[in-house]
Amino acid sequence: MPRQVYTATNNYNTMSCHVFTLSGDHTAIAAINTRYENLGALILHLTDIPANDAIANGLTVLTNNQIRNRMLDPNEDNELSAMELLSTEFGFTRQNGSGIWLCGHFELAEMLPSHMYVVSGATIFDTMPDTRVRRLPDINHRNPPSFIDLDNNPAPHDANGYSTAFLLPADEVYGVEVQALAAQTQIAVGSANANWQNG
Repeated sequence: MPRQVYTATNNYNTMSCHVFTLSGDHTAIAAINTRYENLGALILHLTDIPANDAIANGLTVLTNNQIRNRMLDPNEDNELSAMELLSTEFGFTRQNGSGIWLCGHFELAEMLPSHMYVVSGATIFDTMPDTRVRRLPDINHRNPPSFIDLDNNPAPHDANGYSTAFLLPADEVYGVEVQALAAQTQIAVGSANANWQNG
């Protein structure tokens, strides 16, 4: 399958990649952005977080101790810890073997991912502001469609219309396998093929 865009609604066109991944709700964009940014600020300033079980400032689920304990654990990757904290804050249940992933691309020294996207089965989905939701066949969670520039890609294209030369580096991609996607995200992801067109 070549890269395809979702055509059934424009509701996703104004949201960032993390809003699509964590919620998909076009009526809650500001609230989702605020919680996402608040978690990033808390991770950045770990030493300022009080050691207690109160809900962390600006969040609705995670406690101060959950953030501190997870991010200060020397045996854990900070990037994977951040993905797990995001999944908890936004109400996801982790489930091994589901085939449903929340993924993040982290660049050097980032506290939160620079790009977020979902994988469901053998297909990878994402969006960015002012674009439609896109999908492609998944290649190890490393080819979010918005990062694959089909129009200006100088590398040879394969039969699906994209080059594996543009895969994200494996050591910059982290994922959390979850039981189900957010309900509004699932509307696009689970939509019939008739609602998708090449592009």
